[in-house]
Amino acid sequence: VFWGHCINALIHSIILFWFPLKMLEHDSPFTNGQGNDYLFAGNMVYTYVVVTVCLKAGMETTAWTRFSHLAVWGSMVLWMVFFAVYSVFWPTIPIAPDMLGQAGKVMQCWHFWLGLVLVPTACLLKDFAWAA
Repeated sequence: VFWGHCINALIHSIILFWFPLKMLEHDSPFTNGQGNDYLFAGNMVYTYVVVTVCLKAGMETTAWTRFSHLAVWGSMVLWMVFFAVYSVFWPTIPIAPDMLGQAGKVMQCWHFWLGLVLVPTACLLKDFAWAA
């Protein structure tokens, strides 16, 4: 069981890292020709990780209560809100000035929204099939 979970985690990490990287590899995601950088790709990957982990936790939940709904769906919403606020507010206090506008860049990219559906689905497809 332990090694099965380790292999599953390895598969998830490969999908979560390489799918977004390959998606962004061949063309510019912005109409103005502006390219992406490590922060752009990293924020995409981290968002996909948060969504995948929350959905995996939801798959493992046996009794759905209002608290489990709040934990699963609320965590995803809270991350998106935090990301939006963090990329606007915190760079003014010179903690992370390189994050300025990152949420806007990420959320304007159609690659991000496509990946938000495809990457967690690809990760959890095996888990869902196994559970079924």
